[in-house]
Amino acid sequence: MPINLSLNLDGVELLGQLEDSQTAQALAARLPMEISLSRWGEEYYGSIGAPLQGISGPTQEVMSVGDLAYWEPGTAFCLFFGPTPLSSGEEPVAAGPVHLVGRVEGDWSQVSVLGGTVTAIIDKA
Repeated sequence: MPINLSLNLDGVELLGQLEDSQTAQALAARLPMEISLSRWGEEYYGSIGAPLQGISGPTQEVMSVGDLAYWEPGTAFCLFFGPTPLSSGEEPVAAGPVHLVGRVEGDWSQVSVLGGTVTAIIDKA
């Protein structure tokens, strides 16, 4: 069952859902979470600490604006909100294969003006 999600980036509120996948459920079990995210093009990413356990399912690199993902090698939570340095167009492209865990909606113009590092508060809504 999908889980409603709230993601706050330095005061910018985004709302969405975590998917009904093992990876998303493993992430949901850790909520609430406060992490530091770094910017890479139009993506924010940051380590959630210890690796998620019991993850499975497909991975992908081409994403959509608003997608949330888990990057296993770096134990990183990722938010895609526009093109990344690997993009050839407007679609975000991850640096490597990621597990799609959910999606959020919000005012991307507010997100795009945030700095190189932000504090993210992730919680069930």
